[in-house]
Amino acid sequence: MEDKKVTSPEHANESLVEALSIVELEERFELTAAALDAARCSNNKV
Repeated sequence: MEDKKVTSPEHANESLVEALSIVELEERFELTAAALDAARCSNNKV
């Protein structure tokens, strides 16, 4: 007999939101790092 995991729609939506927020955080981190690099290269104080 196979074990089938049953996830409720609420749980699936929660996982999707978590995944999207992680992607958003990664993008924001990359943008912040790029901005800091640009500022450092142009001798601006951060």
